[in-house]
Amino acid sequence: MHTLREKLEQSSRFLIGTELVSVRGGMAERSAVKARDFASHLIESPTVDWISITDNAGGNPQARAHRARQNRFSTPARRS
Repeated sequence: MHTLREKLEQSSRFLIGTELVSVRGGMAERSAVKARDFASHLIESPTVDWISITDNAGGNPQARAHRARQNRFSTPARRS
């Protein structure tokens, strides 16, 4: 797997990125579970080079970055 820096240094292809906006409410709510499932698909997609996670776009931060990362990597996604 290449780092983003390595990908940016390759001038042979156009990079694809996406932005996810966090959901309101608890991490066990249906909308949060769906968002995590979608994020997991993006992470595994060979066509997506980078993902930006925006917390409460246009407003004040809801959660600290290390907390969002902790939730993403420690909470298993549930299928609905």
